[in-house]
Amino acid sequence: MHPQRTALHNELHARPSLYFDGPAHVFHLALLGGDAACAALLQRCCP
Repeated sequence: MHPQRTALHNELHARPSLYFDGPAHVFHLALLGGDAACAALLQRCCP
């Protein structure tokens, strides 16, 4: 098994489920790292 299986499973299930009416494109990202690294990635993705 993946060495971080338990941590990844717990991260995924730590958030409440989202429900949508009708078709939707949904992306769920879990960013691991320091605050600066996560902020830099978000800035690049969503300027």
